[in-house]
Amino acid sequence: QFGFGVWQKSGRHTSINGPVLPTFDDLVAGRIERWRLLHAGVRDTVNLQFRASDDVMVYASYAKGFKAGGFAFGPSASVFDPETVDAFGAGVKASFLDGRATVNLAAFHSKYKNLQEASYTILQSGVPFATIANVATSKVQGIELGGSFRISQALQLTFDLAYLDSKYTSYPLGPCTSLGNFTTPNCTQDLSGTRRAYAPQWSGSAGLSYRAPIASEFDISL
Repeated sequence: QFGFGVWQKSGRHTSINGPVLPTFDDLVAGRIERWRLLHAGVRDTVNLQFRASDDVMVYASYAKGFKAGGFAFGPSASVFDPETVDAFGAGVKASFLDGRATVNLAAFHSKYKNLQEASYTILQSGVPFATIANVATSKVQGIELGGSFRISQALQLTFDLAYLDSKYTSYPLGPCTSLGNFTTPNCTQDLSGTRRAYAPQWSGSAGLSYRAPIASEFDISL
């Protein structure tokens, strides 16, 4: 188990598959299970997995992606550029008690450039309109914890907890509030350092599920 490398190419990209030559004490005694490197224009991903034991796996990843640009139509048509992101992640997955309990811990950090945002303004004529433009840079980072515990063959407990820090790092020409737009058409405000919408700082859930057979081919789940 020396690992495995993949370079994929579709259209302009080629595909090479094969074993990675053993280095660094046979890639830590063969416990690095695999790595993958994909290159596709501005999209790159690197994934590393390390199995510390039969019950514990550690991983790290990097991905560079983009959202295509386009056109925004309205009173004044505009063109917006692609949005790009550099995303880093790392975590650990573990199981205990002969697989009855599992715990997953992950941390992530993403940096967005040329962020595409929809903004709503009111023209001097009093007519509101929406447009999309590259308006900001932002960062999104946080930690996620999840797991499960099988209490019995039929009963299982699950939980998830997440902390999220999602902010604009630079947004000097952010849209005003509805009241500001009403009183001052085309007004702007500096939203740098503020939290992004629909990004709660804390979130979580917990659940209890029950599943048992009621016939040879049927189960009941609650």
